[in-house]
Amino acid sequence: MFLVLLIGTAGRPQAVLELTRFQCDLERGTINLNTPGRVQTKKRRPILPMASFLRLGSVA
Repeated sequence: MFLVLLIGTAGRPQAVLELTRFQCDLERGTINLNTPGRVQTKKRRPILPMASFLRLGSVA
């Protein structure tokens, strides 16, 4: 799952490791890589559109 999220978000490994399910909005189709409470720095952690293959994995 870690590798799939790295490919799907093109995010930094630390950002993907800190990712929680609450940062993934299936209704809007977005992933917020900025952890709640973390200050935004020069190394941006954006809100990204969710790749279609990531959405398919969430249907259970």
